[in-house]
Amino acid sequence: MYYLKKDNELLKVFISSRCGEGCLEYTIVRRALKELLENTQMITSYVFEDTFPTTGKIVPEYLKHLDDSDICLFLIDN
Repeated sequence: MYYLKKDNELLKVFISSRCGEGCLEYTIVRRALKELLENTQMITSYVFEDTFPTTGKIVPEYLKHLDDSDICLFLIDN
């Protein structure tokens, strides 16, 4: 395993894009990016689909992962 941070930590990448109904192509791209990045064994990544069901609010959980990330990858389509 390769580490880019001290204390043998992997880089944390936050991957985000449009979500929800009618956005299947974004879901596919997020999942593919996550798999490709993690296959390098240098990166751990977060995508919304990894969030476990909760009775609490989803936004604070999402923001916690965003704040904890070393790199943020936003897929923006206009």
